[in-house]
Amino acid sequence: MLLFTEHGDFIKVISQHLIDPCSVSVRDDGHMIVCDWDDKSVKVLTPDGTGLVQSFKEPRSFRKPVLAVYHENKFFVSFVSFNYINVFSNEGLYLYDISKEALCARKLFFTKNFTIDAFNNLIVCDNNNNRRFQVLKKEAECPLCLETVKDPKTLPCLHSFCLRCIDKHAGYAKRKLETTIKCPVCQACFQIPEGDTFGNLPTSFHLNRLVDLLALRNDSEEAQRCSSCEENNTATCYCFVCQNFLCKDCFDSHQRLKATRGHRNVLIDNLQAQDVEELMHRPAMYEKKYHENEPLDYYCQDCSVCICHKCSIVSHNRHTLVDLQEAAEEQKMQMTQVFAKVKEKLVIVESKISKQTELMTKSEEEICAAEENVTKTVQEIIRIAKEHETALKTKLVEIKATQRRNYAAKIGNVQLLAAQLIKSSVEYGEGIVQRSIGPEILQAGHAVLGRCEELLTTQDIEI
Repeated sequence: MLLFTEHGDFIKVISQHLIDPCSVSVRDDGHMIVCDWDDKSVKVLTPDGTGLVQSFKEPRSFRKPVLAVYHENKFFVSFVSFNYINVFSNEGLYLYDISKEALCARKLFFTKNFTIDAFNNLIVCDNNNNRRFQVLKKEAECPLCLETVKDPKTLPCLHSFCLRCIDKHAGYAKRKLETTIKCPVCQACFQIPEGDTFGNLPTSFHLNRLVDLLALRNDSEEAQRCSSCEENNTATCYCFVCQNFLCKDCFDSHQRLKATRGHRNVLIDNLQAQDVEELMHRPAMYEKKYHENEPLDYYCQDCSVCICHKCSIVSHNRHTLVDLQEAAEEQKMQMTQVFAKVKEKLVIVESKISKQTELMTKSEEEICAAEENVTKTVQEIIRIAKEHETALKTKLVEIKATQRRNYAAKIGNVQLLAAQLIKSSVEYGEGIVQRSIGPEILQAGHAVLGRCEELLTTQDIEI
């Protein structure tokens, strides 16, 4: 996060304790409330953004927080693509949800933003226009191309992609001489099949149905077509009794016939949230040639496929067949049992994550404390060193003055001796010699020689 003044001048970057912040609000006491997408947590930072006061997550731990607001000792948190707001205590403990009941009454579907007014009312902005279709479009989005998925194929890790996108992803890996690819979502590794295509992977039933629903709001060639006539006209409504999409002409005929006049027909442009949910759960029809619009009634245990009544007579007549709903219920029971075990393991994994997060936070705090200690220690060492420096320099100045005095005295004594040697004897005697006056030489010579002998025998000055 970047911190600016009110005039737009940059102050600093706030990144400590944060990985991928997506929103921030500020409490009355100045503490920052940050939604961190990467570890799916809400974090409370000190007013300067350097300290982590607390961190908490949504109970299910896999939903990303979008916005968090603090009001009267509670945290109100919304999550991406989910139709409720979680309420947490001041300590970050989950209390309850807001809007699950409102969803049933079609009051709130997809929370975009919210705040709390001066009268303690929760003001929510949700997506009223085509909100259900927008959510479905996001759900049907290919993680690679970010477009509505086409020919969706599901990897063993249960993440789905366009066949073309996942094949292209494999092509990149092959060009780097790799024999495996990583799922772009969870990074699980899978062998690239022979032929370099994932066309034999299972097709996502749910995504195909989502694509069909999204085609209801599509004006292109991919728009939903009438399933009642052969004109291939764009569907304009859906009959929930016949379970058919109808074009305008077929709908008019549908309304004229006494047998179908009372059916519940809804114009595609008027579909409501409950209509979309009903369309999502409409009976599945077979798409095999000559079996079009035949409901899938049986499950062939020998072939592990869903079949229609015609298939049970023609191509699966001696196979072990069970009612589709019975087989689905049995499979659902097995899945539920496995889910319970997976959730138990998830609790253990989340506990480890929480423990590691706690250890990481503790480690970071210890490292920060160690850094501060290093700074203080170095500053103390510098202080002591400077004190020693001052003391040593003072001592050296004293030594310098003392030695200067000593050397000056010695130099003075030597200079006195030199003056006596040169001026009182040598210079005086050389003058007599240079003048070369016999009587003067004889008269003063003995005195000069005596003085020179005296000075030569004088004890040397110690230096």
